[in-house]
Formats: sequence, structure tokens, C-alpha cells
Amino acid sequence: MIFSLKECLRSIYLKPPIGCKMKSKFSIFFDIFYIVLFFLQFFGETNQRFFRNDAIGIGCFFVVVYAIWSRRKREFSFYSLSHLFLIILLSNFVFFKIAEYDPIQLFPEKLVIKLTMIIWNFIILFQHYRSNETEFNMFGPLLAILPCFASINFMLYPVVPIGFAIGLMIRNSDIKEVQFSKSFILFFLIVLLWIFRDWSDDFALVRILLFSEVVIILSLVNSLGREFRQKLIDHILIIFLINSVILVSKMYLDSEFKINSYREDLFLIPVSLLGSNSFLILGLLALSFYKSNWRIRVFYLMVLLVSCFFLLLSLSRISIISTGLLFLYIVWEQQKEKINLKFVAFAFVSLLLAFVFLLLSEKSLLNVETIGVRFSIWKLHMLSTIYNKPIFGFGFNSEKLIPFVENLKISTLDFALVEDYMSHFKTFPLAHNLYFQIFSSTGIFGFSVFLIWIFSFLKYSNKSIAAINLRKNLPKAILLIWLIHEILDFSSLEIANILILGLLALDVKNSEKSNVKDKESLQVSKTIMVFLGFYFFLFLFFSYRFSKIEQQIFKNHKNIHLSTFLEFTPTGIIPKGYNLDSNSSGLSKFEILMYGERYFFLQLALAHSTANEPIILQQCFDFISRKEICYAKLMNYIVNEEPLVHYSDPIKILLSISDPFGIYLRNFL
Repeated sequence: MIFSLKECLRSIYLKPPIGCKMKSKFSIFFDIFYIVLFFLQFFGETNQRFFRNDAIGIGCFFVVVYAIWSRRKREFSFYSLSHLFLIILLSNFVFFKIAEYDPIQLFPEKLVIKLTMIIWNFIILFQHYRSNETEFNMFGPLLAILPCFASINFMLYPVVPIGFAIGLMIRNSDIKEVQFSKSFILFFLIVLLWIFRDWSDDFALVRILLFSEVVIILSLVNSLGREFRQKLIDHILIIFLINSVILVSKMYLDSEFKINSYREDLFLIPVSLLGSNSFLILGLLALSFYKSNWRIRVFYLMVLLVSCFFLLLSLSRISIISTGLLFLYIVWEQQKEKINLKFVAFAFVSLLLAFVFLLLSEKSLLNVETIGVRFSIWKLHMLSTIYNKPIFGFGFNSEKLIPFVENLKISTLDFALVEDYMSHFKTFPLAHNLYFQIFSSTGIFGFSVFLIWIFSFLKYSNKSIAAINLRKNLPKAILLIWLIHEILDFSSLEIANILILGLLALDVKNSEKSNVKDKESLQVSKTIMVFLGFYFFLFLFFSYRFSKIEQQIFKNHKNIHLSTFLEFTPTGIIPKGYNLDSNSSGLSKFEILMYGERYFFLQLALAHSTANEPIILQQCFDFISRKEICYAKLMNYIVNEEPLVHYSDPIKILLSISDPFGIYLRNFL
């Protein structure tokens, strides 16, 4: 029976579908606003216009064919199919954003990413056909953004598609059934504090927003049960395996690649991220192997082999040690009463082969010099925070600010080691330690909150610990080993790891979950709705801000270069539409405050060799807190202006005062 569109819309919004408890007027407003904003993101400036057209066309084609095919097999509501259409488009939007950067570049015309996108579309369609409408309303948005949470998929602003997925999840969830507490409100008050404190720094905002988005996702799926979370874990393993095949193929086709060579990154993927992510994938496998289906176990075995390969390939010592600790824990728990000699023999041979592989590699097992550099960086983070920003720290991009503080209280040897590190790796001194990084980012206040959360989590998990059940104890063991892992690394906020860590924490939390609903959560549900609504509209603003910057980068890619230290540097080619001689008032104060420092430095780079450049340079000293970059930009301007060359020496003195490590000064010596 064919219904008119008017009847379909009436059936959707006057009688909301299962799981959708929003009022009809708000639902209509939300859907229209969501769709308009989403397509504005999709049709912005890009370097992959043909891929974007293919992504939209393939998505529309698949949904239409699926809708026609499914009428003979199973009847779906109009709302269910329209929701599926948005999910497919969101998934293709993710792959479109991945294609804009694509560090692997296996085949021309982004063919591999297109094939992966098509495979993922089929997986989404299969899950829609297999699942009931209520389950897919929550699982579909997560499935669309899972490719974001993969180690080889680089995106400049992954929080944008993740935020759109959260919007769809909230749109289709019954918030009253979601178990929140007053601590959730406290958490978001702290998040808002960090957001407004780091308002001008895009990189810090991405870290904060990513962390808060994962917390919201976990809160929404908390009440959906263990089977739902296991399905999510299985699809994380699927995208990991697909990307691993792509990466292995790239290594095989690269004639210059040597498997035992020492490297800092693998096709622009940091090896520390590769190692830490492989360890967490092995942890998920250890949790999942309890399934009895032999086909699924074969799939798990394939993921196991690939993750072990990348773990050894990364040569990440702390990740390999962490995997060894996890393996020993599993053996100990399973063989407390009777040791299985075959199992132990297999373990011994595996460890021996891994040890031989490490010995044959170019990276030494124990490098005293590397450890010494890390100690020096830890001292820099700790002492700089204590003497300069003790209460609230430097923000979630602290490594970018610490080298330029006024009170550097480190020894001459530590100073030299840190300076050599930054000069050699061309990067800012990341702490490579979760605890020192948190301390320098959030100060005494934030670090105290972090410690309270850790101890509360450990105390809670000890109450629900199972004496014999390894399956229930394993998530806690993985997280405890991870806390050890993070002593020599800082990978907790990496997008490839943060969702996995959250799922493990949720597993511990629900290991002995009571069926009694928390009265406290019911009393504050309306307040939480206000917080979620406010956060969602804050996300909409940031998605607009991030997309505005990203689209200008693509639009002017011939005129600028991305730079680690200077944000953007001009290529010398004047952008079209710029008048070299016309004067203007530069950027408005509102523009600078709303769009942040990254946007400001982008406009400064685009104004190169125009009458606007000195005006924006003056604004740099008026509105931007990072004076060392302002002095470096001013020096670049003076060098290119012959009548001003005699001012270079005084500016060098000022630059040396604000740049003790000589990050910018060495370019003018």
C-alpha cells in the first residue's frame, strides 16, 4: 500500500517511532536543522570534490536499491529508511574526510578508501536488515563513525562527524532510560571550564571535545547491555582488520620498506600509537574469545595475528611489555591449580620469537639516552607548571606553551636534552607520560580530580571483582596494565584508543550491575537534558568554526603550508581576490575571539605581501597570547622588507627572551 508523503510525515512526527520520545515540534525542528547543517558540512570547500560526489551518489544508490529489495523480504517504516539514509551519508562523510588527507595513498583516485567505504556501507545495510528498529537507532550512528576510531585514518577534526552521530543517538533515545548521575553534571561543568579556558586553541579543544563525546556515547550505551557492547567491539575489530590489510599491502608494495628498520612513524602513523592500539586490540580479543561460534573465533584469530605483527613492527617497548604482562595475567588466572604444559610451551616459543625479532631490529631494547630525555621532559612539565600555572595548568595543549614560560626551573643538562629533542624531531615536547601531561594540562585542580577518579574507579571495581571469573576480572586487569603503560607513553586521548578504553571501563562498571535504578539519576534527568542540549549547540558552533578553518585551508592550499611551529607559512603566491595596495582594518576583535588563534594565523599567512599584513601583525601583539610566534612572524616580515632590516637586531633580542629554546630564533641566525 502506497502512502502519501504527508501521511508518512504525520505518522513519523505525531506518532514518534520506537525509542524516540522527543516532542513532535522539536523533532521536526531538530531534523531540519540537523540535515541542513550536515549538508553544509558535506558541500564545503574540499580537495576531493569527485570523491564527495561519489560518496553521495553511492550512498543514495545503495539506500534506494536496498529499499526496493527489502520490500519483498521485510517491511520497514518510512522513518527507519530515512534514518538509514542519514547513517549511510554520515558514514560516507567520514570516508570523504579521511580521503582529504589519506596518509597511506595505496592506489590512485582514492580507490582503496572508496572500496572500504562500499564494504562499510554493506555492513551498515546488513546490520539494518538484521537488527530491530530500536537497536539500529542507537547502533547505526556508532557504526557510521567507527572508521574515525582507527589508527591509520587521519582527520583534522574528527569531533565533527562524531558529534553528528551523537545527535542522531540522542534524537532516537529515551533519555529517561539512560542512567546518569549528579557526577555527570559535575563532569560537564569541568568540561565547560576547560572549553572556555582553551577557547582559542583548536588542538586543545579537539582533545576536550573528543573526550566528552566518548563519555556521552558511553552514557547512552550504558543501559543497552553487554551484547550491544560486544557487537560494537566486534565491529571495531572489523575496521581494524580492514585497515590492517590496507597497511600490509602498502608495506608489501613499497620497495624501500624494511621490516626490521627503526622508524618513528609508519606512513605518517606514529609507531607509539600503532603499538598502544595493538595492545588494546589484543585486550579486546582476550575479552571476546569466550564466544563459542567457531567462525567468529577464526575471525578473532586473524585479528590476533595482525595485531601481534603490528605490535612487533612498532618496536614500542612499553606496549610489548604491557602485552607480556597481560599474557602472564591470563595464564596465571587460567592455570592457578594446574599448569597446562602445551600452553606454556606455546607461550615460551612466542616470547622467544618476539625477543629474537627485537634483537635483530635496529632499535635497542634499552636506550639510556632516550630515558634520560624523557626524565628531562617530565621535569620541564612538572616544574614549569608548579612555578607558572600551578592551579589550572596550561591547557590541553600544554606541550605547545611550556617551552616559552618565563620561569624555567630546569638544570642546564635537562635544558640541553629538551632543546636537542625539539630540534631533532621538529616537534613540541610532549610529556610521553599520562600523569605529567595531565598535571601540566590541568594543574593541581585537574590532577586531583583525575586521581580521585582513578581511586574511586579502583575502589568500585574491587567491590565487584569476581574471585574466579576471568571474563569479569579481565577488563580491570587491562586498564591497570594500561595505567602502567602510560608511565612511558601518552596515548589515552588518541582517537584510536579512547573509545576502547571507555568500553573497558564500562565493562568494569557493569560487571556486577544492580537492576535497581538510581533514584539520584531520575531526579536530575531534566537538568542533564539541559546540559546535553547546551553541549549540542556548543558542538554545532565548533563544527562551524572548525569547518570554516578547514575549508579555507583547502581553498588556499596553493598559498600556504602547514607548519608545526608557525601553524601556517605563506608559499609566496598571493591568493586570488587580494588587493596588494588596499588598506583595511584587519580582522575584527569579534572574529579573533570567536574563531581562535589558528584562524588568526591562517589569515595572517594569507595576507602575506599585502597591505593587510602589517595591520594583522599589529593585532597579533594586541590579541594573541603566544608572543613568540608574533615576534617570529614579525621577523619574517622585516626580512622581506628592506627598509626595515635595521630593526632586526632589537626584534631578535625580544624573540630570544620569549623563545629560550630557540625554536623560532634559529631560523634567523
